[in-house]
Amino acid sequence: MRWLLVLVAACAPFRSPAESPDNGALIADYRFLSFDGGAMHVVLIQNDEVAEWVTNEYRVPVTIDVARATANLAPVVPLPPTIMIPPGKNVLIGLWRVDDSNLRWREDSRFAARLGAPGAQPAPYAYGLPFPAGETHTLIQGFDGAFSHQGDSEYAIDFEMPEGTIVRAARDGVVVASNDGATGHGTTPEWKDMARANWVFVQHDDGTLGAYWHLAPGGVTAAIGQRVLRGDPIARSGFTGYAAVPHLHFEVMSAMSGAHARSFPFLLHVENADEAPAAGKAYSAFE
Repeated sequence: MRWLLVLVAACAPFRSPAESPDNGALIADYRFLSFDGGAMHVVLIQNDEVAEWVTNEYRVPVTIDVARATANLAPVVPLPPTIMIPPGKNVLIGLWRVDDSNLRWREDSRFAARLGAPGAQPAPYAYGLPFPAGETHTLIQGFDGAFSHQGDSEYAIDFEMPEGTIVRAARDGVVVASNDGATGHGTTPEWKDMARANWVFVQHDDGTLGAYWHLAPGGVTAAIGQRVLRGDPIARSGFTGYAAVPHLHFEVMSAMSGAHARSFPFLLHVENADEAPAAGKAYSAFE
């Protein structure tokens, strides 16, 4: 990612966001994409030039799209519209000079953000069923489902599931982000906001994310940073967010850009074979 290297090289005159206010005027300091596990921390500073930094406070890469409106500012380096911020890193994402020091300047950034890195690719793997051994649940929506599995979530699956059912990890990984303070559900557009649903993301060793959605309020039982093994309990199912019935939504995904995710097709490991998920089929967990 050559543009990223250029931006990092351009930050030499500046110190980290935490230190920079000692060396210049702190213009703005705020966070977005704030959930359990982290946030994106933005600092805008004016020294001889105006610099915008973003710090990724998550344990997982975050990809952002940036749309800007400026006045009386000229970019010192090219400003890419999409940037992947590594976990725990702060990156200079904007650097401008003031065109006319006698006039006021303005910089307004708008962000779209997704957890994950565009370069993540799934390793071959057959996923375990995400519910306890001995239970049977029907797959009510599969890949390319007409209700909601289009576009970003094309390769997602939904299991019918009574509220309060134990949700288990379908693959080993590390819990990197979650939300479990949401209540309510609906099928109008505002319920698609990720803050309106409860969910937990587990990062797999190949960099992809296992995403478990529509959990119960207070239903995330795994801790941020916890390494979970396939079959470990991580949550309780619920009926939150964009949903018409109680169910568990599961997908393997990463970010394509800040505005869009990419889901990946996968196999399920059932008792006698590895198979593609089939809508309408009742699955019984055996392990």
